[in-house]
Amino acid sequence: MTGDDRTILKAGSIAALLGTAAGLAEILAGTVSWAGDKNDPTTLGRVSIGLALVIGAASVLAARSPRPGAQLGAAVALLTGGLIGLTTAGLAWVPAFIASTTTFALVVRRPRGAGTWRAVLRAHWAAVLVGVLALVYLAFGVVAAEGVGLLGIAGAVVACTALALRRRSPSMAAVGLVLAAVPFAAATAWTVVTPLTAVLLLAIGLPDVLVRTHPGPSSGGAS
Repeated sequence: MTGDDRTILKAGSIAALLGTAAGLAEILAGTVSWAGDKNDPTTLGRVSIGLALVIGAASVLAARSPRPGAQLGAAVALLTGGLIGLTTAGLAWVPAFIASTTTFALVVRRPRGAGTWRAVLRAHWAAVLVGVLALVYLAFGVVAAEGVGLLGIAGAVVACTALALRRRSPSMAAVGLVLAAVPFAAATAWTVVTPLTAVLLLAIGLPDVLVRTHPGPSSGGAS
């Protein structure tokens, strides 16, 4: 592990600890102004802790995996996790946001070949878009009423899990995308954004996991 790797890991660990502290403070303090006067501080505090764990995991990934795809995914997770946390824990999340964006900057400024991330995006654009749509679900789940909101949060988690499974089991990944998209969209059918997000998630994600050929081990000749 290089010096840059250790710096990224330390900064990300600090962000994760600060985010966890913000979530715990929100749970213990309840509905207070510095946490955004949330109606359900317990649930949102748990979400904040979950975001802190995502930030910590992203920093470990960025520090330990040199693959361009892993670096890009870690950078996206660090930035979006930091931003979403501001909506779940209010001012209590600001220190974690600063630490998370600092870690994001450390990952982005690392030397890499010209056009490396562009090549990753070209190869995996559908998965990137599904990930962005999952973040939309997560954001709406955070601000929705407690029961309905959990459907959005769970949908985001299941969609990301489906992406991770798409090479190992395309059929399971497809089922996961449907389970991720449909319940929250049905529960919030009175809106426009969430049903449209579900349609886009399925229209982009299902062909990617079922039709597109993903790199895998090459088959040998007949013996």
